[in-house]
Amino acid sequence: VCFPVSLSIFKWVRLEDDVARMAVSYTVAFLSGLPFVYTMTTAEHILRGMGNTRIPMLLFGFSLLLNAVLDPVFMFTLRMGIAGAAWATVVSQAIGCVLMVMAIRRVLPEFRGSRPQLSGEFFREHFGPLVRIGSPVALSVSAGPMPPFEPEPVTFGDVGTGPSDPVQLLYGEGIAPEGHHR
Repeated sequence: VCFPVSLSIFKWVRLEDDVARMAVSYTVAFLSGLPFVYTMTTAEHILRGMGNTRIPMLLFGFSLLLNAVLDPVFMFTLRMGIAGAAWATVVSQAIGCVLMVMAIRRVLPEFRGSRPQLSGEFFREHFGPLVRIGSPVALSVSAGPMPPFEPEPVTFGDVGTGPSDPVQLLYGEGIAPEGHHR
């Protein structure tokens, strides 16, 4: 949904053209990996809900280390620039996703040693309940805390009388968004 308008959004927040184009390439790559993030986080919370915290921790750790290794490879060796960082993240999340699903197959007795047929019955009886268990937490964790968005320009000037001024505490000494001067 955001792909066609992403360049306009980045220009609206006053990014320079070159930076806006890099932001778009990063955003397109990063957002294409969200199904892996969702699946991996859902699987993690299913395992945690079963009392197994060790496997999710190890697999997330592996995924993060893999991302740290792939970032410079994609960015510099493959000369993909900032988009390479996003694609490295997508690849590491995809691999982590596959490993997390494999872990669920090993841990859940219904899946151990079997090859489930991906039919409507499978999704109704097995996959659906698992998604209902893990989805609420996975969505809340994936969304994360969103910082306040304020496209107003930051100006320098008098922001108050002292450290008790909440605007000064929020933005630091001598800096406040336009309209917050006393």
